[in-house]
Amino acid sequence: MPLFNNVLAGAAGQGGAADYVIPKSLRFNSGDSADLRRTPSSAGNRSIWTWSGWIKRANLGGSQVLFSSFSGSASDYIILSNDGITVDLNSSNSGSKVTSRKFRDCSAWYHILVAADYTSSTANDRIKIYINGVLETDFSTNTAPSQNYQGLINNTHVHAIGAVASSSYFDGYLADVHFIDGQALVPTDFGEFSDTGVWNPIQYTGNFNASGSGTMYSGMLTSSSGFLSGYGAERAFDGSLNTGAWNTNNYDNYIEFTPTTPINFTNGVQVHCYAANGYNITNYYSVDLDGNGLGSETTFVGGGTNFNGFAWIDVATGSGTLHKLRIRLTRQGSGSGVEIRAIAINGSGSSSNYLVDGTPAGVNGFHLDFDPEAAGVDYASNITGTLVNPANMFDGNTSTKVNGAANTDGIATFPTAIENVTKVEVAFASNNSGGHYLLLNGNQVNTNGNGLTSYKDVTSYLGGSTFSSIGIRGGTGGAPEVTAIRVTADGKTFDLISYLAPGIDASGDGNHWTANNISLQGAANYSTGTFSVQGGGSMLYEAQAFNGSTSNGAIQNGIGSGTNEHTWTPSSPITGVTSLRIYMRRSDASGGDSNFQYKINTGSYVNSGIAQNGSGWVTPSSVPSTLSSISLKSVISNNSSGLGINAIEVNGTILENVDGSGYDILSDTPTDNFCTLNPLSVPSQNPTLSNGNLTMTSTGVNQGRNGTLAVPFSGKWYYEVTIGSGGSGVWQMGISDSINQNNSDGARLIILSDARKQILQNGSATFASYGSGWSTGDVMACAFDADNNSLTFYKNGTSMGVAYSNVSDYLGDSITPYFQLEHSGRNFTINFGQLPWVHTPPANHNGWSTGALPNPAINNPSKHFTTTLYSGNGSSQTITTGMPNDLVWIKRRNSSGSHSIHDTVRGATKRIRSESSDAETTETTAVTAIGSDGFTLGSGGTANGNNDSFVSWTWNMGSTTQTISAGGLNSSLYNQSAIWTNDLTTNSGTSWFGGAAANVFDGSTSTFVQGAVGYDVTFTPTTGIAVANSMRIWADSGSGFGVGNGPYTITYNGTQVYSGSMWSSPYTITAAAGTTFSSLVIAPSGNEAMRLFAVEIDGKLLINSNVSVANVPSIGADVRANQDAGHSIVSYSGTDSAGGFPHGLLQAPELVLIKARNRADGWPSYHSALGANNYIDLNGNGASGSSSGIYNAVPDSNVVYLHEDHAVNGPYNYIAYCFHSVPSFSKVGVYTGNGQSGGAGPYIPLDFRARFILLKNIDLAGSNWFIFDAARNTYNAVEENLKPNSNAQEETDSSGTLDIVSNGFQVRSNGSHPNGNGNKIIYYAVAESPSKYARAR
Repeated sequence: MPLFNNVLAGAAGQGGAADYVIPKSLRFNSGDSADLRRTPSSAGNRSIWTWSGWIKRANLGGSQVLFSSFSGSASDYIILSNDGITVDLNSSNSGSKVTSRKFRDCSAWYHILVAADYTSSTANDRIKIYINGVLETDFSTNTAPSQNYQGLINNTHVHAIGAVASSSYFDGYLADVHFIDGQALVPTDFGEFSDTGVWNPIQYTGNFNASGSGTMYSGMLTSSSGFLSGYGAERAFDGSLNTGAWNTNNYDNYIEFTPTTPINFTNGVQVHCYAANGYNITNYYSVDLDGNGLGSETTFVGGGTNFNGFAWIDVATGSGTLHKLRIRLTRQGSGSGVEIRAIAINGSGSSSNYLVDGTPAGVNGFHLDFDPEAAGVDYASNITGTLVNPANMFDGNTSTKVNGAANTDGIATFPTAIENVTKVEVAFASNNSGGHYLLLNGNQVNTNGNGLTSYKDVTSYLGGSTFSSIGIRGGTGGAPEVTAIRVTADGKTFDLISYLAPGIDASGDGNHWTANNISLQGAANYSTGTFSVQGGGSMLYEAQAFNGSTSNGAIQNGIGSGTNEHTWTPSSPITGVTSLRIYMRRSDASGGDSNFQYKINTGSYVNSGIAQNGSGWVTPSSVPSTLSSISLKSVISNNSSGLGINAIEVNGTILENVDGSGYDILSDTPTDNFCTLNPLSVPSQNPTLSNGNLTMTSTGVNQGRNGTLAVPFSGKWYYEVTIGSGGSGVWQMGISDSINQNNSDGARLIILSDARKQILQNGSATFASYGSGWSTGDVMACAFDADNNSLTFYKNGTSMGVAYSNVSDYLGDSITPYFQLEHSGRNFTINFGQLPWVHTPPANHNGWSTGALPNPAINNPSKHFTTTLYSGNGSSQTITTGMPNDLVWIKRRNSSGSHSIHDTVRGATKRIRSESSDAETTETTAVTAIGSDGFTLGSGGTANGNNDSFVSWTWNMGSTTQTISAGGLNSSLYNQSAIWTNDLTTNSGTSWFGGAAANVFDGSTSTFVQGAVGYDVTFTPTTGIAVANSMRIWADSGSGFGVGNGPYTITYNGTQVYSGSMWSSPYTITAAAGTTFSSLVIAPSGNEAMRLFAVEIDGKLLINSNVSVANVPSIGADVRANQDAGHSIVSYSGTDSAGGFPHGLLQAPELVLIKARNRADGWPSYHSALGANNYIDLNGNGASGSSSGIYNAVPDSNVVYLHEDHAVNGPYNYIAYCFHSVPSFSKVGVYTGNGQSGGAGPYIPLDFRARFILLKNIDLAGSNWFIFDAARNTYNAVEENLKPNSNAQEETDSSGTLDIVSNGFQVRSNGSHPNGNGNKIIYYAVAESPSKYARAR
């Protein structure tokens, strides 16, 4: 295991919406059987407790335990079962709650809180489950435990985090885990909602252990043979005659009650117990009424002959004082147990006389923050002599043991002595004889022949109140077998348990946990230090010096005669050194020992002591606290010698290069959520994911996975990949756009391990050579520099050069990592920054985490769109939405009824229906007013039927309505301040090879002027033009000459700003921003000719002042646009001739819904997936149609283009609703159905958690539109849908149509409408929360 204090820091910084930062999480890998365990030495409050934790899932399905307590076959636990949360009380009193909600989101964090109060008189309140601050109320199973149930949780049984017994291991991450003993708390003790509605953690400031009250009589009840599991002492004092304390079956056993303070009585003492008459059973009681010990036994029976049951027995009459009582039972032929159900003082006729336990004090509260800097305690770290498996003595488990050796001492000396000790107990595994001894602080404890099988009090041998060591002294026949040690110090009793960082209790109460199969091995790469060679020869096999083995290493080879020397210098000095050894080797033909020397740091050379051709450990006589270098020197007379380092050991640990992938304390937390591999992406493939979804192993051919986190096209991003082994074929890594992630959809830029790179776009692949090959053991890295539009890959810390310098030509504005394996058995492990980096990233590059994401432009989506549920009252009412409302869409849910669409541009009372072709109507009893915080309803049943349930979807469309006349945008699109043709020249004179100079300034980007072969095209405006933001040119290599090898150059204002291969038009000259444009030169290379088509500055095409331009728009309109949110309302009057209306968004809309207001006609709608000359009817269930009479061109950033079809542009009035995608707020897109159900259905990535989803199969005739939303479906699976093309009531798909997750949605239905195999399904989704802040759903 490598040292961790020399690891390069590399994880991205913390972020998140809340002030409280959770720094670390702990990863649980089920394949490793990883868990945390603790066995409380004292029971706490077994009826009242709270468990709070943040979880991030990895693998879905199965049974995965979060928290449990178990004894034998009985267990109480919190578990993820079939993707629901279950709280199961599985001991003798079965209570169970199973959520209907499904937890299938692996991309973000859930906060789960379980509050137990079994004392509650309300059955449903005895177990409460909260998810992300909200109480769960919908359960598939809801069985409450009986009142006053005493559970296994908080008893003195084994407790586990991440498992129960040896099964149901958790796969995922846990963070900020709290257990509160004795209080049933609420989520606001651990979190709060931000002003954007996101549940965020806060620091818990309360007590971890509640104070007790009353008397705990159960602690005074003991059994001669122990109590049966689930029938403990507390059952005798719960106030019920239906439950009891029952000891194990035996032929002769008893239960004894000894009150700490003797109990006075005036009317006798009665015990309700098992009291058989016959059945070969004899019952006895005896009491101590004077403090002088138990009196003689008295037999008792219950009922008549052969009675077999429970009865009240008078064990004392009259008045007196009870010091002790015993109930004993004997049985002939077979064993039987004693059971006591109640003890009554002064008469059994009233339950108020029963002895009932008070509220116990909490003792087992804890907080696990998984701080890797916490030192912990390892009691087995300093062993002298012989102890076999010494850690078993310090695991709190009496089923594991440590062995000594015959005639030998073995001693464990504690790192820190335990002070103020009042009691020490030791548990032994078996009888001890033959001169066996225990050593306590060196004092001998005779254990011979004592028959010890449980704890023995050895306090008298301590020799004081300090406990510093324990040992075993073996005799001639062997040595004692010790299983556990229990200590009482400072008034608290605890097991002596070793614990490391994962299990340290941060509450300060010392309730630490033992980590099992949890790795603390961090990343380290010591060969990134340097081996410098002085003299002849060179260094070979440097990395072998840090492979954890002494069998081979780095060696200086082929050195010449004379003095030769090499020095290893770590990349960073290693501090905190207390011990040091170097494993050296010699390979030489001659020379004495003195010829081979070494020195530490800048000290003097000393003899190594390594013999000729020998090897071995060398221990310096003086060890510095900081190690900065190790040097080896040889003085030889031939060149056949070599001198090397096979290993370096610091503080007992060999320095070893590791990738850190096994390190289970990570920076992935609820306040900085890191990317992992997405198990939902590319659902047609099924590689195995492990290690918290950071390791991928192929189970078939060409299996791929995307990352869970999409980043915008800005910033600098970095990840590392450690290449694994197994299988055959190539490894692939790179980035992808986030389109669908379904097979060939979208685009990818990747590299392959056979020294190639690949562009994959819409299923078509292009290959080229790149870098060098890579294989098992290499650490590859991907650096995506969006700011400079480049993608570079690294091999073992060294750049292989820029792979792609034009990333934006292929990928959109939402980018995810992508990985693929060619054949079964291949694997690799990815680090997105949640682990320490192996190599230092390029400057200013971040890991892929939400903390590194820029703040979204729309921080709170509910200010721009919301969904509201309300109940009709049949009279006027105002529905509050919490935001300005401009577009209001209403639908009745519980019965059939028309959709009702209203907006502020037409007027609140003007109604159109999405399912109908009817013209607009005026409805004075539906929506009567639309306001800044909601809308007002009349008494009509359409939108306000009494006791009907409704949903409204409302959009904020901006603050004002603007009238844009025909031609009203000309001045914002064109610069016609000059005759620009006069300023265009070529260095061949004024003779152009093709086209005309005027073509560049005619308002078109498709006409051009072409320079002569090999000559420049130069544009020098007479008067300089100020460039505020951007300058773009449309230009390429001349037609008929093809594209050469370049370089092609662009010179702006006398400075060359581009030199390289042919660019893609339009090309943005980034250097122009904030300058005054005075000259532009575009130049070819070789026998090419340059063509210039157009020049644009700050969004305005340069057009000659003598050119008549077409009006933009050609159709005037009233426009209300929310440009930030990407949606607008447009009211226009058609012209009955081809043209276009303004949409006001400054970006091309991708979805346009149009309805004629004063004409009965359909809703022919545009979607970007359809392109020009195609449409889809919102009010119909048909497939998409084709018509050049509707949308004759795709919209641009200013205009929606129409032909003269009367459905959209006749002599009528129209309303249009326009939408485009906005990062982290909305997405207009398309996915391909695959006909698969459940987890195999298509996954559609988004950079937000959706609030609203509209979708339609455009390939399938007879398919409906669907609307899903997170208000009607507050959890997964999403089952309720409404159909815009139908007036039908809300429909429920009991199998679940889809899941909404923190970064998209997955279609789980195999129905042909949302998931027809091979069909294209269009969608429009709006955010509930950006992925930067979103919680798992």
